[in-house]
Amino acid sequence: MKIRHDYVTNSSSSSFIIAIHKDCTAQEVRDNVSKCKKDIEEILYTFDREYDDAAVEKFIEDVVDELMYHYSEMELGDWKVSAEEYSNEDDDVGAFIYDNAWKLGTEHFKVG
Repeated sequence: MKIRHDYVTNSSSSSFIIAIHKDCTAQEVRDNVSKCKKDIEEILYTFDREYDDAAVEKFIEDVVDELMYHYSEMELGDWKVSAEEYSNEDDDVGAFIYDNAWKLGTEHFKVG
């Protein structure tokens, strides 16, 4: 086995545009994030957290909160838009968004 003692990183980060239409509801985003339960369990496992049903549901709520309510309020017509940076070395929520952003869009909610 090789062991490195100096600084090594394989992290990546990306900037994402988050756009929320005025008709978007937290339930719409929650339903879409819920489709990623397998990915959520993998993230919780990676971050050494329990991943029973209650933990997954709490994580879904944390993701919805991050995506729906932690953004700047720049408005473009009927959309609120912000730019956020996420990394595969962020906390568990940030790492999940980084890995799964392409899956999270709906008619009224876009992450790209």
